[in-house]
Amino acid sequence: RSAIDGFIWMVTFLTVILFSIDGGLLVGMILSMLLLIYNGLSGNLSILGNVNGTDLFLDVENFKKANEIPGIKIVQYSGTINFASKTSFKSKFCDKLGVNLLKELKYLEVKNDIKVSKSFTSNINFKNLIIDFSALTNIDASSVNMLSELIKDFQKLNVKVFLVCNSPQIYGILIKNEFSFMKTLFLSIKDANSQISKQY
Repeated sequence: RSAIDGFIWMVTFLTVILFSIDGGLLVGMILSMLLLIYNGLSGNLSILGNVNGTDLFLDVENFKKANEIPGIKIVQYSGTINFASKTSFKSKFCDKLGVNLLKELKYLEVKNDIKVSKSFTSNINFKNLIIDFSALTNIDASSVNMLSELIKDFQKLNVKVFLVCNSPQIYGILIKNEFSFMKTLFLSIKDANSQISKQY
């Protein structure tokens, strides 16, 4: 039922047969621990869309009836963010949005240069970004700083960022680490959406 579990079992079995029982069990334990660490560091990102006539927001890749809202990107992250995974999170996050953040910010600095303007096309086709952290299991202090910098960068690009954070644990960590964008926190995607609607 699981290719990874099958692989660990096969390697453990072969090590026991070829070397010793103790050696095989040790190899199996090490592989299992490495798998746990890998799963802890990796997370899942998905773009959410609204199911017409409902308050449901689902992954647009897996649900055909979920449609993205024009001008709004909703990204859901499930997993953990820490000092070891924060760089890959930022990179994967921007890739999911199809945005090269460094190029966008560089372009912003030199957009009055005619040569640069002709050779660059911005991929930002949204004005509001909702980050759904309701499935975030943990975040450390260094990652809170990374999140603040990420929000600042998008704000420079005239994109308003809203955080959806249902977990009291995550909320407490953000307060403890003096997160400077507490006003961007909302209980649900629907609440954040209502706030966006008030702007227009």
